[in-house]
Amino acid sequence: MDEKEMVGFDNSMTEKSVGLAVVLSVFLIGIGVLYVGYWRGLAYFILSIVFCWTIIVPLVFWIVGIVDAYSSCREYNNRLMDKRC
Repeated sequence: MDEKEMVGFDNSMTEKSVGLAVVLSVFLIGIGVLYVGYWRGLAYFILSIVFCWTIIVPLVFWIVGIVDAYSSCREYNNRLMDKRC
């Protein structure tokens, strides 16, 4: 993932909690991804509202958001460790 896509990544950032990212995404679509620092979490949230008249589309965005929050947080923490070393 490109650092330009992130909300605010720099060397002084602290490690993010993978568990918190997943829990946030479970309760509100895309917020866990936004917590990690990626703007696409906001896109998940907005698209799920736009397509709320269906059941399947928000469910898909919810599942994708949870998985993306987990993988984005792990990637974020790995990049942070690489930059520190």
